[in-house]
Parts: sequence; structure tokens; C-alpha cells
Amino acid sequence: MQNFDLNLYKIFCTISETKSISKASEKLFVSRQAVSYSIKQLEMALGGKLFFRTSKGVVLTPEAEELYHHIKDSFQTIAIGERIFKENNELLHGTINIGCNPELFENCVYYHIEKFYKMYPNIKINIISKPISDLLEMFKEHKLDIIIRKKFTDAVTYPNLSIKMFDVVHNCFFCNEKFKYLAEKNDVSLEELSNLPLLLLNRESNEREFIDNHFKNKGIELKTIMEFTYHDPLILLVKLGYGIGYTLRETITEELKNQKLFIISVKEIPDFLEIGALYDKNYLSCVASKFIEML
Repeated sequence: MQNFDLNLYKIFCTISETKSISKASEKLFVSRQAVSYSIKQLEMALGGKLFFRTSKGVVLTPEAEELYHHIKDSFQTIAIGERIFKENNELLHGTINIGCNPELFENCVYYHIEKFYKMYPNIKINIISKPISDLLEMFKEHKLDIIIRKKFTDAVTYPNLSIKMFDVVHNCFFCNEKFKYLAEKNDVSLEELSNLPLLLLNRESNEREFIDNHFKNKGIELKTIMEFTYHDPLILLVKLGYGIGYTLRETITEELKNQKLFIISVKEIPDFLEIGALYDKNYLSCVASKFIEML
């Protein structure tokens, strides 16, 4: 097929549907002469006649009838695709895939999702919760539009990617009644922490890398008694007195209020962390772009 064939076939289909060269030219917004010339070109390329002229207009030849039967669905599919593309741009349809861990989603992301959903109820929103290493792999394969993450200043940065900061959270070390004496101190040093039973996320997480870097900078070896992929089991075991944990303060608000858990002040590690949307502006859909704009 030559480059101009698709337009010739579009003209052919329009004449076939309207059964008139004049009506086809009006529908296509081109001159009658241009329509007739295009049909002659297509007939020359195919090597046969496409239409018979009648007093009422034109009718397809038997060969052209079969040709029209095979290609009309293709143009209908193209028309549907064009309509869906336009509706996606107008956010009448579409999908957004967001990578976000459960703690961030529950404590600071869900209301942004809720706001977006109320504005664009026909958009499908997929939330994928996996370790950051898995999310980044999906992101590289363009299976995710956005990753929501905490910005750890000492953590690895991602070249060629953009990040929009839009919220803040507070991380903290915490304990139960068994270790309450630590919470009663104004400050607990990293050296003192290193001698306590620590329950932390595993080394694949940015959060753990953030903590590890602070201990390394002080020349202190960090040891844990347990490591986790997510915070929920970590929090549960700290409640049972297994040791000292580290999590979002927002996830244990009720336990702090009821004095079932207590915050341990560790001034050597900042507790104020920004939340950002990580994305690649070169692969950003209209839906994802609008979501980021709204944050």
C-alpha cells in the first residue's frame, strides 16, 4: 500500500455509504472533482472499476461490493479509536496506574484519589502496592504512570524522572509500655538505639536505606531482630513488646492517643518527610498529567 491509499479508501467508503459523489464531497469537505479524481486513482491502483453510474447516483460493482465489505469495519474501528482518543483527552474515559504502599495510601493519598474520582468518575484508577524495587521495575516497563513515595534526602535519586512534592508525613521510632522509659527521654541517640531490639523494613525499601545511611554516617552498625516488607506486621509486633519500630506517625495515631504506643525522640534522624509523585514526563498520559496537576 502507498501512503495515500488510506485516504483513497476513506473516499471510496464514503461514496459507497452515500451512493453519491456529490454527497460524499459534502461530507468530506472536498470538491466533487477531487472525489472523482481520487476514485480514478484507486481504480488505476486496483486495476478495475469500482462504481456504476445511475440516474440516482452510483452503485458498487460486484468486485467493489466485496472490497467494501472487507474494509468498512476497519474504518469503523478507526473512527471508534479516534473517538476514544478524544474522550481520553477530555477525561471522559481512561485509566491511571499508581504505585503506592498501603501506609501512604491510607494516610495521605486516598483523599487526593477521592477528589480526582469525584471530578472524573469515568476514569479507572488502579492502585498497585509492592516493594519500591518492584514498582520501579514496573515503572521502567511503563506499566505504571506514577509512583507515590516519601522523599528521603539521602536516598538514591532517579535521573531523567520528575517528582512533584505535594504533602508531608512524619516518621518516628515507637515502642509499647515495655520500652516507655525511652519515650520519656528528650532524645535517644543512634548509638543507644543500636543496642536495642529493632524492627524495621527490609533493605530493599527507601525507608531502610534512609535509616541505614544515618547509622553509617555515625560509624554505627545497625542490627535488626526482624525485618518486614510492610509496616502492619511490624506495628503489631511492637505492640506485643518485641522491640522498637519505625513507621509513619499517622499510622499509629489512635494507639498514641490511647497510650498503647509511645514515640521515641531521635533527633539525629529527621522526622519530617515530603511526599511526592514520581513520573516520566515523556510518557505521561492525559489522565496522569491531570492527576499530577491536581495534586
